Amino acid sequence: MAIQRKVFAGGVVALGVGLAFLLRGIGLDIGTGGSGPGESQTETTSKTDGDIMADLSNDPQVIPMSPEKRPEANPLPDTSQLLTVIVEERHYLWGTNDAEPIPVQDIALADIIEKARQTQGNEQGIRVRIFHKGSALPSAENELMAALREAGLSETDIYFEQRVYEPPQS
Repeated sequence: MAIQRKVFAGGVVALGVGLAFLLRGIGLDIGTGGSGPGESQTETTSKTDGDIMADLSNDPQVIPMSPEKRPEANPLPDTSQLLTVIVEERHYLWGTNDAEPIPVQDIALADIIEKARQTQGNEQGIRVRIFHKGSALPSAENELMAALREAGLSETDIYFEQRVYEPPQS
Protein backbone atom coordinates (compact mmCIF):
# COMPACT_ATOMS: atom_id res chain seq x y z
CA MET A 1 0.00 0.00 0.00
CA ALA A 2 2.82 2.41 0.78
CA ILE A 3 4.30 1.99 -2.72
CA GLN A 4 0.92 2.71 -4.32
CA ARG A 5 0.59 5.95 -2.32
CA LYS A 6 4.07 7.09 -3.40
CA VAL A 7 3.29 6.33 -7.04
CA PHE A 8 -0.05 8.13 -6.75
CA ALA A 9 1.58 11.14 -5.04
CA GLY A 10 4.31 11.25 -7.70
CA GLY A 11 1.65 11.14 -10.41
CA VAL A 12 -0.26 14.01 -8.80
CA VAL A 13 2.93 16.12 -8.57
CA ALA A 14 3.83 15.37 -12.21
CA LEU A 15 0.28 16.25 -13.28
CA GLY A 16 0.47 19.53 -11.34
CA VAL A 17 3.79 20.50 -12.94
CA GLY A 18 2.49 19.58 -16.40
CA LEU A 19 -0.67 21.62 -15.81
CA ALA A 20 1.41 24.62 -14.67
CA PHE A 21 3.49 24.49 -17.87
CA LEU A 22 0.34 24.10 -19.96
CA LEU A 23 -1.27 27.15 -18.35
CA ARG A 24 1.99 29.07 -18.76
CA GLY A 25 1.94 28.19 -22.46
CA ILE A 26 -1.41 29.94 -22.89
CA GLY A 27 -0.29 33.03 -20.98
CA LEU A 28 -1.04 32.27 -17.35
CA ASP A 29 2.10 32.32 -15.17
CA ILE A 30 1.18 30.09 -12.25
CA GLY A 31 4.14 29.43 -9.99
CA THR A 32 6.63 29.15 -12.83
CA GLY A 33 8.78 32.17 -12.10
CA GLY A 34 6.62 34.70 -13.90
CA SER A 35 5.71 38.14 -12.62
CA GLY A 36 4.52 38.31 -9.08
CA PRO A 37 1.52 40.27 -7.80
CA GLY A 38 1.87 44.00 -8.34
CA GLU A 39 4.81 43.53 -10.68
CA SER A 40 4.10 44.27 -14.34
CA GLN A 41 5.89 42.70 -17.29
CA THR A 42 7.07 46.08 -18.61
CA GLU A 43 8.91 46.83 -15.36
CA THR A 44 11.05 43.72 -15.67
CA THR A 45 12.46 44.59 -19.09
CA SER A 46 15.31 47.03 -19.25
CA LYS A 47 15.43 47.61 -23.01
CA THR A 48 13.44 50.37 -24.62
CA ASP A 49 11.80 50.16 -28.03
CA GLY A 50 14.72 52.10 -29.47
CA ASP A 51 17.20 49.55 -28.08
CA ILE A 52 15.22 46.69 -29.58
CA MET A 53 15.04 48.40 -33.00
CA ALA A 54 18.79 49.07 -32.90
CA ASP A 55 19.42 45.38 -32.16
CA LEU A 56 17.15 44.34 -35.00
CA SER A 57 18.83 46.68 -37.49
CA ASN A 58 22.16 44.94 -36.81
CA ASP A 59 20.66 41.45 -37.16
CA PRO A 60 21.52 39.97 -40.59
CA GLN A 61 18.39 37.81 -40.57
CA VAL A 62 16.01 40.77 -40.47
CA ILE A 63 14.55 41.51 -43.89
CA PRO A 64 13.49 45.12 -44.51
CA MET A 65 9.83 45.65 -45.31
CA SER A 66 10.39 48.62 -47.61
CA PRO A 67 8.88 48.57 -51.10
CA GLU A 68 12.08 47.76 -52.99
CA LYS A 69 12.27 46.08 -56.37
CA ARG A 70 11.76 42.39 -55.91
CA PRO A 71 12.42 39.78 -58.58
CA GLU A 72 9.26 38.37 -60.10
CA ALA A 73 8.21 35.03 -58.70
CA ASN A 74 7.86 33.48 -62.14
CA PRO A 75 9.48 35.65 -64.78
CA LEU A 76 8.20 34.91 -68.26
CA PRO A 77 10.60 32.89 -70.39
CA ASP A 78 12.49 34.45 -73.29
CA THR A 79 10.84 33.45 -76.56
CA SER A 80 13.23 35.16 -78.96
CA GLN A 81 14.76 31.80 -79.90
CA LEU A 82 12.54 29.07 -78.48
CA LEU A 83 8.99 28.64 -77.22
CA THR A 84 8.16 25.78 -74.85
CA VAL A 85 4.57 24.58 -74.60
CA ILE A 86 3.23 21.94 -72.21
CA VAL A 87 -0.08 20.30 -73.12
CA GLU A 88 -2.29 19.49 -70.14
CA GLU A 89 -5.75 18.04 -70.74
CA ARG A 90 -7.34 20.44 -73.29
CA HIS A 91 -5.26 23.53 -72.51
CA TYR A 92 -1.69 24.72 -72.91
CA LEU A 93 0.93 25.95 -70.44
CA TRP A 94 3.82 28.25 -71.23
CA GLY A 95 6.99 26.61 -69.96
CA THR A 96 10.55 27.69 -69.27
CA ASN A 97 13.22 26.81 -71.82
CA ASP A 98 15.14 24.60 -69.39
CA ALA A 99 15.97 20.98 -70.23
CA GLU A 100 13.15 20.04 -67.87
CA PRO A 101 10.67 22.90 -68.36
CA ILE A 102 8.71 24.40 -65.51
CA PRO A 103 5.14 25.55 -66.25
CA VAL A 104 4.85 29.31 -65.81
CA GLN A 105 1.30 30.20 -66.83
CA ASP A 106 -1.59 29.23 -69.07
CA ILE A 107 -1.30 30.32 -72.69
CA ALA A 108 -3.97 30.43 -75.40
CA LEU A 109 -3.50 28.75 -78.77
CA ALA A 110 -3.60 32.14 -80.55
CA ASP A 111 -0.79 33.43 -78.30
CA ILE A 112 1.27 30.31 -78.98
CA ILE A 113 0.97 30.89 -82.73
CA GLU A 114 1.88 34.58 -82.38
CA LYS A 115 4.96 33.82 -80.28
CA ALA A 116 5.99 30.89 -82.48
CA ARG A 117 6.04 33.15 -85.54
CA GLN A 118 8.39 35.56 -83.73
CA THR A 119 10.92 32.94 -82.58
CA GLN A 120 14.29 32.67 -84.36
CA GLY A 121 15.11 29.07 -83.45
CA ASN A 122 17.82 27.64 -81.22
CA GLU A 123 21.16 26.11 -82.31
CA GLN A 124 19.35 23.06 -83.73
CA GLY A 125 16.81 25.19 -85.57
CA ILE A 126 13.97 24.28 -83.21
CA ARG A 127 11.50 27.10 -82.66
CA VAL A 128 8.79 25.34 -80.61
CA ARG A 129 9.15 22.50 -78.11
CA ILE A 130 6.02 20.62 -77.14
CA PHE A 131 5.78 18.49 -74.01
CA HIS A 132 2.66 16.64 -72.89
CA LYS A 133 1.52 15.56 -69.46
CA GLY A 134 -0.15 12.20 -68.94
CA SER A 135 -3.49 14.00 -68.81
CA ALA A 136 -3.01 15.62 -72.25
CA LEU A 137 -5.71 14.82 -74.74
CA PRO A 138 -4.52 13.79 -78.21
CA SER A 139 -7.04 16.20 -79.77
CA ALA A 140 -5.34 19.14 -78.01
CA GLU A 141 -1.92 17.97 -79.22
CA ASN A 142 -3.19 17.52 -82.79
CA GLU A 143 -4.89 20.92 -82.74
CA LEU A 144 -1.64 22.56 -81.63
CA MET A 145 0.46 20.79 -84.28
CA ALA A 146 -2.03 21.68 -87.03
CA ALA A 147 -2.13 25.34 -85.96
CA LEU A 148 1.68 25.55 -85.93
CA ARG A 149 1.89 24.05 -89.43
CA GLU A 150 -0.77 26.46 -90.69
CA ALA A 151 1.30 29.30 -89.21
CA GLY A 152 4.18 28.30 -91.47
CA LEU A 153 6.36 26.25 -89.14
CA SER A 154 7.90 23.14 -90.70
CA GLU A 155 8.42 19.72 -89.11
CA THR A 156 12.04 20.66 -88.37
CA ASP A 157 10.91 23.82 -86.51
CA ILE A 158 8.83 21.79 -84.06
CA TYR A 159 10.17 19.34 -81.49
CA PHE A 160 7.51 17.05 -80.00
CA GLU A 161 8.79 15.23 -76.88
CA GLN A 162 7.51 11.65 -77.04
CA ARG A 163 7.85 10.80 -73.38
CA VAL A 164 5.20 11.87 -70.89
CA TYR A 165 6.22 15.05 -69.12
CA GLU A 166 6.32 15.06 -65.33
CA PRO A 167 6.94 18.51 -63.81
CA PRO A 168 10.01 18.75 -61.56
CA GLN A 169 9.29 18.50 -57.84
CA SER A 170 10.06 21.68 -55.95
